[in-house]
Amino acid sequence: MDAASIDPFAVKGDAGVDVFHRVAEPDQRRSRFECIASADAAGRITAHHARARRHPEAVRAALARLDAAPALHAPMALADPASYPDPGAPGRPLDLFVYLDFLRAFAVAEMAIARFADTLDGPGAPPLADTAAALRLLLDFNRTARARPICEAAWPGLMRRAMAPGAGGRDTAGYALRVMGDLMLRMGEPARALTAHEAALRLGETRFRRRRAIVAAQTVGDGGALQRHLHAFKARWGLPPDLAALAETPQEARP
Repeated sequence: MDAASIDPFAVKGDAGVDVFHRVAEPDQRRSRFECIASADAAGRITAHHARARRHPEAVRAALARLDAAPALHAPMALADPASYPDPGAPGRPLDLFVYLDFLRAFAVAEMAIARFADTLDGPGAPPLADTAAALRLLLDFNRTARARPICEAAWPGLMRRAMAPGAGGRDTAGYALRVMGDLMLRMGEPARALTAHEAALRLGETRFRRRRAIVAAQTVGDGGALQRHLHAFKARWGLPPDLAALAETPQEARP
């Protein structure tokens, strides 16, 4: 299947329904899945990715297809072919294969996350690259419940790296903190998300990291931090229209 030709699709998640898309990684001869939006029990949709913000109708269509396909909700046992869904039952024959591919990727990710979680109980800290990889999987699959204890365990070590003198240039730690910040936002902890994103910026500044700090500051309602990050973005790259509009909106500084 060509990743570019696959429509977003919906799966029940930790706090509602998650909408995913598939991302091709031709350099690594593989593809991966990434959560681009979530809908809570009241039907409120939160976009996590630019594709969901640009194409909200595709997110709504994915949610509607999930509701309209009873076969996607039917019990199935891997050892019982009689319980397997009819390929045409989800509504479109390709949909069954998309979900089967997602099942494979989800299982591989869960095993990797479990292996990493086991290392947290061992002596010493796990390798930083392993921490970053596990956090990325948790974010891609929007596993916020699984992520909470792992973030708590990894937080002190990552923050020590970020706050150490001469910490700049430690890109793996910065990447891990940026991903952790996004997880914190999804877990409803915007203040800690802002702290994580600002720590990531200490380790290396990129447009994307600065944008994520802006989102966290706006979410937590910290007007001072929001303007500070907007000014830093403007000084280095100039403000695109969406950030320019945000900069012109009066903001209340957090007490």
